[in-house]
Amino acid sequence: MTEEVFRTRHSEIVEWYQYIEMHLKGICAALSTDEDESWYSSLDDFELDPLGKLILKIKTLQEEKKINLFSASDLDALDALRRSRNYWIHQCFSADHHVIFKRGMVRDDEFAKRINEDLRDAMDWDEKIVEKAREVIPKPTSI
Repeated sequence: MTEEVFRTRHSEIVEWYQYIEMHLKGICAALSTDEDESWYSSLDDFELDPLGKLILKIKTLQEEKKINLFSASDLDALDALRRSRNYWIHQCFSADHHVIFKRGMVRDDEFAKRINEDLRDAMDWDEKIVEKAREVIPKPTSI
């Protein structure tokens, strides 16, 4: 994989992780909203929460409300996605085993394979999360 393609994929994966976080914030707001607060205003409560905290909050809210929006295996998969996200956001250029380019190419093919797999996984999970969000986020009222 060329360095240019890798860097493009890296930008794309960051984009998808941000979509996932945004949709999980919407779900957290929907699950924690009560009659005194609107879903929209409840979004602010989760504005600064990282992915791991959002996953934990959803798990807690599901237990409290006795609902099963995400299964235990879904939550485990989301935690694995969180670890992948943390690698690509915080470690891929600085960890012990990090991406190195040589003559305009990714030196180790494992990084090319991993970023492609993680990108597909993030895109798939975003689609699943959007479907779950549709179940709980209130539809806007008509004007």
